[in-house]
Amino acid sequence: MSATLRASLPATLLASLLGAAGCFGDRPVCSANCAIEVECGFRSLEACEAASCDPLTGLPTATLADACLAAAGDCLDAAACACDDGCARIDTCAESGETDSTCVSTCATLVEQQSTQTYLEYRCRIEADDCSTLATCSSVSG
Repeated sequence: MSATLRASLPATLLASLLGAAGCFGDRPVCSANCAIEVECGFRSLEACEAASCDPLTGLPTATLADACLAAAGDCLDAAACACDDGCARIDTCAESGETDSTCVSTCATLVEQQSTQTYLEYRCRIEADDCSTLATCSSVSG
């Protein structure tokens, strides 16, 4: 195989894959439990799907929080669904390596006081691209 052909092979393969993706539509159907987020006024369907689903598979990116949303009996239960994974993300990103054993209970208390704002803040933590952006999550709720 010539050097030119070897050099162009990755680009050709990538173009083929991207072209094939177009045959199946723009995005796969999102299977996250966004309906309850819309019903509870947390986020729009579009915002939920964009943040909660893998763009290649349509599967939920936060499976535990998504399963919790599926089982939520009401909006208060749904708002608390971001607590466990949101706190786990905080612990993962803690520079000291220490965990906050009160995070989930604090989040649950906040959910009772400000459910939408707390859900958005902790969901932001779950969906943050990296640890350096977690600090901005406290401002997403207004």
